[in-house]
Amino acid sequence: MKNMCSSIRKKLVCLPIIAAMFLLLSLAIPTTMAAEYDFTTFNASAIINDAVFLNARSTGSSGTGNYNPFLRISASPLCVVQGFNSDGTGGGQDPELQFQEDASWTSSLLLSDVPVVPYDPDGAGPLPTTLYREFRCDINQAGSGTDKWITLDEVEIYTTDLGPTLWEYPYESAAWDTATNLIWELDDGANNYLILNYDLAPGSGGDDLYLYVPDDLFEPYCYYKQSDCTTYVALYARYGGDSTYCNNDGFEEWGTYEYDTATKIGMKWSDNDWDGIKDSTEPGLSGWTIYVDYDNDGEHDATEPFAVTGTDGTYTIELIYAGTYKVREVPQAGYTCTWPTTADAFGPYHEETFEWGMTYPNNDFGNAPNLCISGYKLDACGTPGSNGLSGWTITLTKPGRSTVTNTTDEDGYYEFCGLMPGTYTVAETLQTGWYAISSPGSITLTNGDSTNNNFTNHPYMCISGYKLDDCTGDGLAGSRA
Repeated sequence: MKNMCSSIRKKLVCLPIIAAMFLLLSLAIPTTMAAEYDFTTFNASAIINDAVFLNARSTGSSGTGNYNPFLRISASPLCVVQGFNSDGTGGGQDPELQFQEDASWTSSLLLSDVPVVPYDPDGAGPLPTTLYREFRCDINQAGSGTDKWITLDEVEIYTTDLGPTLWEYPYESAAWDTATNLIWELDDGANNYLILNYDLAPGSGGDDLYLYVPDDLFEPYCYYKQSDCTTYVALYARYGGDSTYCNNDGFEEWGTYEYDTATKIGMKWSDNDWDGIKDSTEPGLSGWTIYVDYDNDGEHDATEPFAVTGTDGTYTIELIYAGTYKVREVPQAGYTCTWPTTADAFGPYHEETFEWGMTYPNNDFGNAPNLCISGYKLDACGTPGSNGLSGWTITLTKPGRSTVTNTTDEDGYYEFCGLMPGTYTVAETLQTGWYAISSPGSITLTNGDSTNNNFTNHPYMCISGYKLDDCTGDGLAGSRA
């Protein structure tokens, strides 16, 4: 299981703008099979091959630097330009020069540097939420009117764990053919292209387009900001070839925005009095797993952030993505959760709407140790320590008058566990040939187990003899004793 609690690098984030962006994500987005997608107006959007495209406004002041670029394609005399990101093309060639890449602004990209954002594809939200990897595109065009339009003809996204120096696109060499994974492509099954408009977010560094690719497509998997990630992402893009809207100025650039992830803190305590309130005398519980249930399935998945409570019961979960999720505990035998009281089919939970860079405290979990009533079924005539009676039925009546039964073991022992505080009664089912000498009756549980609730029984005894003929010694039938 991966450690979801690696250290977080400090990042700059503009929360009001990000909040506005996720309001846009909440809108219903049409899905269409058309090959041409018009993104020349504000708020244009489409779902293409399960990925989401959204027109974007500028997310900061003008000038390159609002996001971290990993691919710049620059060749203004050419109508059609293309390129992919890498630290070098290999084979002794100059780095980043297979197509029109700008070597100064093109580099390898780790999957852990590609942020994960939430989006509810059917608008029914907030849970479960689908998570996507976010890529951002910046275009630059000159002129006026439709001269400032350009087509995005193709996008292909690959992953590899062999290193940062992909070369020879489309990766047909023997080494890359089996070592790269095509995660997603724009032209999968159709000649799709988008018409983009520079005037919607003019200036270098202003995001023109967001691309959201389903997070579960990426493998080998790394979560966002994972410190030991070795999976690299290569993005290939081509512009200006699927219509009359050519490249005519500057550069086209792809990058990622750096988010501060959210943090969740709280504690796990032993609620000994079962009241759902942390008392000063009640200790913390260590070794419990608390996790953020991204897919709301009641299971702690390897890609979901978590923490294990410390010796004092406290926990801190880091690297949480923005979105609304349920925070749960992994149950342990012998305990019942008394706080929180909100629960679904999978058990108790806290629900939080996480925002980037925020910390959410006081999300505590109280668990009460399940109480037990136990004792022995004893033979009053037997030798102490070896006088247990096996196979006897003991019935426990609970405070609500429901009952449960148990059978004494070979030592005469019985036990009822998983009980809450309250008043109970235990009773035996008498067997033929025995009578009761003592029984425990009513038992009140508070904050501890009740033991030695014993039943003592004695077998019925008999007096017998014979009627004899004094002369012959024969038995005499029919005589009254």
